[in-house]
Amino acid sequence: MARMDDMYFQDENPSRFAAVISPKNVYFRYWQTLVVVKIVVSCVTSLFQVAYDTHGDFIVALQYTLDVLFIIDIILTFNVAYTDRGVIITERKLIRQRYFKSTFVIDLLSVLILIVTFFKDNQFIYLVRLLRFYRVPRFFDAREAELGSNITFIRTIKYSTICASYCHTVTSIWWVLACERNHELGGHDGTFICEKNTWATSFNFDVNLQNASLGNVYIMGLYWATATATSTGYGDIYAVNVTEKWFSVAAMLLGIAVFFGMLLGGMASMLTNLDAQRANFTHRINTIKKHLNDYKVKGELQTLVTGYYNYLWVRKKGVQDEGIFEGLPLTFQAEISHSTNNSILEKVSILKGLPLPEGFFRMLSMKMKHSLYLPNQVIINMGEINFSMYYVHRGVVEILSEGDGKTVVATLKHGKLFGELNLIYSVPRTATVRAATHCDLMVLMKQDLAQVIQHYPEALSHMKSLAERRYQTLETDVFTETTINMKGLTGSTMARDTSRRRSSRLAEHTNSSIMLSAAPPSLETSHEFSLLHTPKTVMFTESMEIFDNEKDDIVHKYVKTHTGTCLQQLRQQVVSFFDDLTRTLIDPASWFYWWWEQTVICVTILICFFATYIACFDGGRAYEKSAGLLVFSYLLDLILLMDIIVTFRTAMMTPNGMNKCQWSIAKNYMSGHPFWFDLTAIIPIELAAFSVDQSSFWSIFCFLRLNRIIKFYKVHTYFDKLEESLEVTIASIRSIKLGTFIALFTHWAACIWYAAACYNNRCNIGSWVYMTAMNENTTSGDVYVSSFYWAATTLSSTGYGDVTAHSTTERLVAIVGMLVGLLLYGYCLSAIAATLANLDSPKVRFQEKLFAVMQYMAKNKLGEELQQRVTNYLCILWQRNKGEALPGRTRLMSDMPVALQQDISFEAIQEILENIPLFKKTNETFQRQLSLKLHCYVFGPGDIIVYAGDMGREMFCIRRGYCDVMSPDLQTNLMSIGPLQYFGEMGLITGEYRMATVIAKTNAEIYMLTKNAFDEVLENFPLLKTQFEKAAANRSVLETIRKKIKILKPGEDATVKTPESQEAQVVDTLSSMAVFCKELEGGQDNLDYIKPFQKSNFISQFFSRLLMKTTFLPSGKLLRYLTLVLILIGLVQSISITIHASFYPSSTFLWVFNYLLDLCMLTGMYVGFHTAFYTDEGILVTHPLSTARHYLRGNFIIDVLACFPIEIFALFAYSSLKDEVVHLLTCVRVNRIINIYRLPLAFAYLESKIQKETGFIREVKFSFYTVIFLHWLTCGLFIMACPPAIVVSPSSSDAHSDMHALSGHCHANSWIVKAGFNVTGSDENLGNMYILSFYWACATSVSVGYGEVSANTNPEKIVTLMFMIMGVVFFGYIIASVAASLANADAQRANFQEKLTAINTFMIDQNLDSNLRTRVLSHYEYVWLRTKGVDPDSLFDGLPLSLWGDVTFSLYEDLISKVPLFENTEAGFMKMLSRCIKPMLFLQGEYVVKKYDVGSEMFFIHRGAVDVVSEDGQMVFATMRAGKMFGEVALLFSCPRTASVRAQTNTDVFVLNKTDLDNVLGHYPAVKKQVMTIAEERQAKAKKRSAAKLSISSKTSTQPSTATSAATKTSATSAPTTEPPTIRSKDDNEEIELLSLIPEGAVSPVADTMAQNVNTSADTKPVEEDTPTKSLVSTLCLCSNTLKKL
Repeated sequence: MARMDDMYFQDENPSRFAAVISPKNVYFRYWQTLVVVKIVVSCVTSLFQVAYDTHGDFIVALQYTLDVLFIIDIILTFNVAYTDRGVIITERKLIRQRYFKSTFVIDLLSVLILIVTFFKDNQFIYLVRLLRFYRVPRFFDAREAELGSNITFIRTIKYSTICASYCHTVTSIWWVLACERNHELGGHDGTFICEKNTWATSFNFDVNLQNASLGNVYIMGLYWATATATSTGYGDIYAVNVTEKWFSVAAMLLGIAVFFGMLLGGMASMLTNLDAQRANFTHRINTIKKHLNDYKVKGELQTLVTGYYNYLWVRKKGVQDEGIFEGLPLTFQAEISHSTNNSILEKVSILKGLPLPEGFFRMLSMKMKHSLYLPNQVIINMGEINFSMYYVHRGVVEILSEGDGKTVVATLKHGKLFGELNLIYSVPRTATVRAATHCDLMVLMKQDLAQVIQHYPEALSHMKSLAERRYQTLETDVFTETTINMKGLTGSTMARDTSRRRSSRLAEHTNSSIMLSAAPPSLETSHEFSLLHTPKTVMFTESMEIFDNEKDDIVHKYVKTHTGTCLQQLRQQVVSFFDDLTRTLIDPASWFYWWWEQTVICVTILICFFATYIACFDGGRAYEKSAGLLVFSYLLDLILLMDIIVTFRTAMMTPNGMNKCQWSIAKNYMSGHPFWFDLTAIIPIELAAFSVDQSSFWSIFCFLRLNRIIKFYKVHTYFDKLEESLEVTIASIRSIKLGTFIALFTHWAACIWYAAACYNNRCNIGSWVYMTAMNENTTSGDVYVSSFYWAATTLSSTGYGDVTAHSTTERLVAIVGMLVGLLLYGYCLSAIAATLANLDSPKVRFQEKLFAVMQYMAKNKLGEELQQRVTNYLCILWQRNKGEALPGRTRLMSDMPVALQQDISFEAIQEILENIPLFKKTNETFQRQLSLKLHCYVFGPGDIIVYAGDMGREMFCIRRGYCDVMSPDLQTNLMSIGPLQYFGEMGLITGEYRMATVIAKTNAEIYMLTKNAFDEVLENFPLLKTQFEKAAANRSVLETIRKKIKILKPGEDATVKTPESQEAQVVDTLSSMAVFCKELEGGQDNLDYIKPFQKSNFISQFFSRLLMKTTFLPSGKLLRYLTLVLILIGLVQSISITIHASFYPSSTFLWVFNYLLDLCMLTGMYVGFHTAFYTDEGILVTHPLSTARHYLRGNFIIDVLACFPIEIFALFAYSSLKDEVVHLLTCVRVNRIINIYRLPLAFAYLESKIQKETGFIREVKFSFYTVIFLHWLTCGLFIMACPPAIVVSPSSSDAHSDMHALSGHCHANSWIVKAGFNVTGSDENLGNMYILSFYWACATSVSVGYGEVSANTNPEKIVTLMFMIMGVVFFGYIIASVAASLANADAQRANFQEKLTAINTFMIDQNLDSNLRTRVLSHYEYVWLRTKGVDPDSLFDGLPLSLWGDVTFSLYEDLISKVPLFENTEAGFMKMLSRCIKPMLFLQGEYVVKKYDVGSEMFFIHRGAVDVVSEDGQMVFATMRAGKMFGEVALLFSCPRTASVRAQTNTDVFVLNKTDLDNVLGHYPAVKKQVMTIAEERQAKAKKRSAAKLSISSKTSTQPSTATSAATKTSATSAPTTEPPTIRSKDDNEEIELLSLIPEGAVSPVADTMAQNVNTSADTKPVEEDTPTKSLVSTLCLCSNTLKKL
């Protein structure tokens, strides 16, 4: 069988050879690429040939050559195999049929018409070649669909090809609409004739289009096409007649679709997908960092955690090796694992020579796991019991001495392993092992080995014997090598002593070997044992010898340095310095390299600005005038040269650690393109300018120096590096990156734009410089501003049209500028959209689950209080874990090495475990493993943690917060418990009922340990397991605790004082204020209020007298209303202050109104001093002194800046209140708009509410932001033209003396004067001016730029171009936010649709019936409508057991209580049972159960109705509606169903599984006994009922009806004679119960067949006459007989 990449497939018929080409053959791929290029060239040349009517010999020859190649491709297509759902089809007949049915007709037409019309002169017939263009996008789509392809490169080529083809097509058609070739003057090479009233004859161009060259004509059309497609629209060329206008409309719409829809949309999608992995990983790391800080994990461990994740990202982009091949077949996975890990297993001494099949090693290799360790991270601690073997895959591992635990006695490098004997013996490690570098270790754990040995038990004895032999030879070999490799160490005595000690312990540890069925060895036999193994696995370094040699060298240098003359000493010191310098390497993680890298980037950016400006605008005059500037330029070059040297001396990070080999570093640097770029950037090619004429020397000199900008690649590389880093936020880095790129590319565009018009300070006549009335008196700064202004308008697609291209060169520059600007700003928008989409993605995923839970609870009509509890808990869960972990399900750092996880968890919970008597004196290894099994839950005030009387096998430990222990009736507070205290230990050990109810008093973080997790840890510690089993069997302890709980009286135990009482009064959180009193009711001082003042300093005591005794609660309505008022005031101020300063400076109303607003803001500041707050621990602080300090540390500074009366100081500078002074005062009051900061904070607060839909909130937010932004631009544009008269120059003020006093004096050449408006003091005129300014602000910010209003002066141009860029970024942010919201909102649908598509593809591939496929797809569509893709079984994952039980008990209590089996059972049982019930959906007509299917579930009908139907589904026996249930007998006995149940409508059912029921009954033996008793009673009643039916049926069967005898005979004769199914007693119970639903007289074909089989087996006479009743009776007889036999 041929491979996929072979050139040909051979037909199965050996008599002939079918040349079928593989579609994946590399040569065929080259041919396909050539065909696509040929098609593009053919289409482009055909359009050019038709539009410009040119028929040169070269073009004609090229066209027909391409046609011949296309005909060859058509022939080859008949011989190319194709892929059908992953299967290669090589049958030629199928290949031909597929081609004929698809695109053969199109391909044939594209060449056939050309052949027929070969001798006809019809130019439009050549356009038929455009039919081939469909292959271009299909080719790129096929390449994109291939896994592993470079999507970025493919899409870049694809979009570039399509966009270029579109522009070329529009250019050609635009020319054809106006002009045609003049054949009378010169055939196809003559001039053009352009019609009147067209664009070609309506404008004054720099060339005559009718006599222009093809190049100029084509560039003219391409200029218009590009401006139209990119929506730049300068306005210098536009449509004149109706036809051109219709075409312009079509071109604009198609241009938006191609450039903005496809290009920018594809770019955004690509960036979003590329950033998704990093964004998710970064979100996870940020959550972990917050978790570590919250748990106050020491910095050393935090560094390890962050270092691990950074290394994981750098090495593997955050992807773990474990589970990476899960999608492959098991045999495939085993083969890969065996190929990877077999070399490791061959080195394990206890596995050598085992007489086992290869399957053992293949299975064992699959158990090996990959683990990463950072430098100095401890792998094994001395004294701990470790059950793993480690293999050093990459890096270096150090073994520390047993004495001080710091001295390195051995190192293990790649290929070495340690810990193999711990797979057999459970002994403590006798040395500490740590990673010396970044290490990749392969780990084999003891429990994994035990699982493999269960399948190969014969391996155990062999491994034990090899391990014993290994112990016997260990001491001599190890200490022999130690003596050889470690000079100066006296190890012979230590070797003898240790040998005797180890030999004496060998027999003890032999009994502690791994067992298949027995428990692991106990801790009583665990003593000190050696970590070191075979000499082959240990390699001692010669560090001592190297150190001695280096010390000798140092002494020798010292002697030489201090001998001889002073000059010799100085020379030796200099040589030594440079020698050390040449041998010194720079650490890429050092501070020096960081600062150097920043310096080089800043210098490079400076050179990119400075060198281009000097070359294009200055022409070297600055160098000629100032030698210092030239020296400064070469100093910058020196830094670039030094960067090359630094790069040669910088160590290189590799997967194996840091490479410090100088030769390797140099080779790696020189083999890549960075070295050649760096080298090219510093070559002084400007020296060639000395060979030219002196007049043009400086211009050529500056132009040749532009090779320095090649270094710009390093800026791009630097930002890419930062984006890959996890130390910085992607949003901040991209903001700086995009800002830098926009500024730099706009600057370069301005330079090139000026260079297209002027060279060597001489401008071409007719250029844009000449046409804008610039002359020799114009400074280079003014020219630069105009060029930069044009560049900003062009790149941002604003295109005012006041500065346009006037020559072919300028049009070319404009075309490139428009395309580059579209890509630049498109990339900015795409990057913003990708960043926002990925930042919101975790929140949206969590919200999908939250909203599904809320919707589910609302539909099932749960109590509002319970719904709020669940919602609040999930919100708290989001705030803590950000959706990265679910308590009880997934841990936050589950992907870290287990040892590091244990370090973190043990660090967080060690203090708690030490305070629990159960675990206080246990081994640290046990505590470390136990700490990894605890899950932390967060409870709010009033949340019930456990209920009295419930059965619970969980123990709870309080980490933070306080809880109340209540009596079972919830009336008496028995005690309060706080941090480091615990409860529920008796339930964990004995499984007894809860003795009290525990309620959270404050926000509490509580660890929970389940029985299953506890038992899992105890399996590794059999001695502890035995002790706990004995404690569980000791009932006296339990009785003693019960007696204590019963005699406990209220107030008997001291209540733990909570921190609230120290600094905050306990208040009702539903109120709005907390009021303090200095004295209590008895006349005593209120110390809680007075003490904080007494402890404060003198200044605090003085200002504290201004404070009220009332504080405002953050949850109170009063503070919410006050906050809302302040937000609205800030919003109003942002509008009124700017209008006051720009349009109405003398308005008395605005002065009074704004000062009233200032007074309100000052009141808000005073309220801020009295605003209560929550601490990080969730404690409400309400004391006035504490709230004042909190406000001073918070928003006080910004509030002072926003309310500071700057106008008072400005007023002191002027003696009178003239109109000009008043206008100035209004301008300096703009600091009040800082109060708007409350608005984004308010929206951020609303968006942070995970339980709220953010769509509407964002719509409102963007509406406010847009209005404010445009209003500020409006006021800024107007005040730029009409500033206060004091800041206007005298000439300008006199030039426009008729300006009104209210709005100041306007510049004589401002945009207002240029637009022809006369500003007067009337309100109507000012209103019109506001509208005009608002119009221009909108046109500028949204990149429309009609051009009738534009900037005139340089300051206006500077401000306008800033507004352009700000507008593009602002509205781009809004568009990106909307796009991100839509993308995230549709993510769940897209995932569900992918799943549905995969299911449909699978069903088609398996040739399933179309009706069945439709039913399956309909089911999934219904599931989507009901659940929106969220699994109903996982809705309440992560909830505490008590809250989960409250929800499920509220949902299913009525259903469970109606089941006869569970009547009168205790509430705890029903609550635990309710947690096992799961929802399920059935569409109308779908079967819930089918007859004879073995079932173990019970169904509760929640919504809808089901029918009990016959086996063929034709007859309905009964209908059950909401509230009914069925299947209770199958729930107990797992028996076959005796009837089919079908959904009559769309039905919601709840399902209870037998496995879950058995698990619950195991906790309630009394209930189990009751259930079985009821089941037996129901069984007896069912038998009686069945017997009664049998007697009635036998009486009615004695009088058969004649009318039905014939049908009965026919049925009897045609029925098959098969044996009846064997039915057990349990089955009979189920069948009797279901048959009670079937009415008498119902006909069932299966029952009829079973009746005949019964008669035949009983040797009775054949049934001559039968009725439906007889059939049913026969079936019942069969059931009765079977019951009697059993």
